[in-house]
Amino acid sequence: MPTSCLQEYSLGPVDAIPPGEGRAYRVEGREVAVFRSRSGEVYATQARCPHRGAPLADGLMGGGQVLCPFHAYAFDLATGEALNSTCPRLEVYPVSVSANGEIVLGLPPANLSGARTEPRFEGDLLCSASAGAPTRLSTSS
Repeated sequence: MPTSCLQEYSLGPVDAIPPGEGRAYRVEGREVAVFRSRSGEVYATQARCPHRGAPLADGLMGGGQVLCPFHAYAFDLATGEALNSTCPRLEVYPVSVSANGEIVLGLPPANLSGARTEPRFEGDLLCSASAGAPTRLSTSS
């Protein structure tokens, strides 16, 4: 598999995420937040806010943005850009819904040291990989 290839993971049915909400998943040791808009788009970002580590899946979502639940910092879900703060941008990941309604997430493979490689989205191949099953993270309310 080329190093620029993304590994593909099935996260389960899109119906597990109510429209207008997000859910957190652990995939190969990484925490990822997946959001489903009221109009059906899905987005995937890093799970924690870069400011204070708030769980972004618990934030308010709408208009292609998520608000951090701790300090209401807004992030564009498609690009990861911070919209109302000087926070670093979020890592975003390619995600889609398959024909049978499954969430399909693309993640870059870990390098030999175990650290993640930076995702590159233009020109990358989305590769299928048989890997451990992702788990949904529970959040305490």
